[in-house]
Amino acid sequence: MKKNWIQLLILTAIPLQLFFLFDYYFSFGANKIVVKGQRCTCPDAKVLQGKEYLNSITINSLKIYELNYTQMFFKNEISTTNDPMGVGEYVIFGKIVGKQKIAIQDKEFYPIFRIEKYFVSKNFTAIAWTLWILLILEILVLISLQKFK
Repeated sequence: MKKNWIQLLILTAIPLQLFFLFDYYFSFGANKIVVKGQRCTCPDAKVLQGKEYLNSITINSLKIYELNYTQMFFKNEISTTNDPMGVGEYVIFGKIVGKQKIAIQDKEFYPIFRIEKYFVSKNFTAIAWTLWILLILEILVLISLQKFK
């Protein structure tokens, strides 16, 4: 009887984990913007992933300018207790609200991004690895329960 409860629990948990992994890798991944903060007389962050997505969410009035999506300015700042300068890697969500040059004489414009929410990039990777490890362990437990029936 105890084996049946364990099997039921695992068989309930597996679809939930698969849902979160699917969401992490596919729907979330397509719209993911990963940036690394930088503190200098340059834009606030270097874009590591999501340049195409940034181009797709740029408002039409800014499409007439050739924005450089390799870096961006922030309307609001990233700051955590572990990283008060906001120079770590982050997954950010928000909107492009404008354009800005580094200096008046520069020709390139960079997007200004309003951050609605952000997460430490490493936390997302740790969550995904944890879910994969749990999934493998649950499958091994299910196989062992089937062998000892």
